[in-house]
Amino acid sequence: MKKLLIVLLSIVFLSSCVTIEFENPQPKKGKLLQAYPEDLRGTYRIKMLEKDAEISSDTLLIAETYYENKDTKRQRMFLSDSCQLYTYQSDYIINIKVRSEVAWTVGLIRKESNGNLTVYGLFDQDENKEKLLNDVGAITTINRVPKPNGGHSFVINPKPKEFNLIVDKGYFKPVYELIPIKE
Repeated sequence: MKKLLIVLLSIVFLSSCVTIEFENPQPKKGKLLQAYPEDLRGTYRIKMLEKDAEISSDTLLIAETYYENKDTKRQRMFLSDSCQLYTYQSDYIINIKVRSEVAWTVGLIRKESNGNLTVYGLFDQDENKEKLLNDVGAITTINRVPKPNGGHSFVINPKPKEFNLIVDKGYFKPVYELIPIKE
């Protein structure tokens, strides 16, 4: 099941904001991993990175080949053709595609010096929507694609240099922080 990261990313992405999705997994020339690296594995508390957000009681377990939300229905998400993890510079990029979606949701995972993981997404609030679309649109073409269940997605297919520029310019925003639980 692909619900955990999609749910976590969707909480921010669907709450009055615009999200840019990707036609293909990113980075295009990155190294595809078959397992979660040792430095990502563990049990974490989830903290949404919003003003006044509190640490959630939900926990996330990252194992060798899957992750699961331990406080819900124990839904596991295995690395597969629809959940791909790549190395990217000193970070990781997770790509998730749900069958009903037209494009990939892409998150950047950064291991912080304190051991926390910060997950970033390519989104912005509605009041900044036009600026984000203009800024990213100046780097690569943005297509407005109808979703099968209604609405539309903003979808890009950047070249590797364009993807690097999107990351380097800080267009990926922090979504949530994973705080390690000492066991």
